[in-house]
Amino acid sequence: MNTSLIIMLICSIFLLSMVIIVPLKKKDQVSQMAGMMAAMSVGMTLGLLAGTILGVIFKGDLFLSTVLGMLAGTTVGSIAGVPFNSYAIVDGGLSGVMGGMMGAMLGEMIAPGQSESIIKIMFILFVCSQLTVLYILTEGNGKEAKGRYLRFYKNPVLMAIGVLSFFYLFNQIPSVFIINNSQTGQEIINSPHHQVGDQEIIISATDYSFDPSSLNVNLQQEVTLKLVNEGNVEHDLEIIGLNAEFITNNEVHEHQTKLNSTVHLHANAGEETKLTFKPLEIGQFSFYCTIPGHKEAGMVGSINIL
Repeated sequence: MNTSLIIMLICSIFLLSMVIIVPLKKKDQVSQMAGMMAAMSVGMTLGLLAGTILGVIFKGDLFLSTVLGMLAGTTVGSIAGVPFNSYAIVDGGLSGVMGGMMGAMLGEMIAPGQSESIIKIMFILFVCSQLTVLYILTEGNGKEAKGRYLRFYKNPVLMAIGVLSFFYLFNQIPSVFIINNSQTGQEIINSPHHQVGDQEIIISATDYSFDPSSLNVNLQQEVTLKLVNEGNVEHDLEIIGLNAEFITNNEVHEHQTKLNSTVHLHANAGEETKLTFKPLEIGQFSFYCTIPGHKEAGMVGSINIL
């Protein structure tokens, strides 16, 4: 588990514990409507977050990610409703089922290169919704609670600085959400298109997909990427935002290097092309075919620099 997921887990546990502890201390001062709203918010947003992460991890197995996402959402949503009443328990559980199911479908459908962004969005939605729930729960708990819990909310400047600083620092963590799918990793290792010994990766372009569509490459490792067009129309491949050193051979077989250029290969139908480069940064980067309409048809993939 990488650092970003650990931070998400710690923050989620802390916020969820606060949502449960606050009403337990002042249970008689929290309205039934507020309790149902809190449980529903917890179940829905936690289900969305967990389902999306599981959908990315178990991409290709929608049944498993949906079941696990629904289980996570309904469990946490039901627990969040325990301090209030039976209506809140049912409301939180059902909301968790819906959130887990929708999150799993979202994680399954999202393009590999966009999984990081969607998980960040779901996490931001979860944190902001729980902060709002805490405000509603503590706002009605009397003067003692207002003085102790609402100091953060009552100062909008302090609240804005705190929330924005947290998300800025969270976004700076390297290798965010590089989730190594064991099934995908096995496929890459065993695939005839991925030759580890000579560091040559062969990607077949058909009408309209890449095979393989997920790659793992080590940092500072010289890699030859070959695009083989097995389709009936021209295709290309472009890696987005990767800082790389390109290595080409001239007529006297001396190496020339070129930094910070776009990784781009193009091949007409039935042809192949290759490029040798060395990645200079860690992260997950998406690639796609830039021919109009091909990306939208499904010619996308991702490369993890480890």
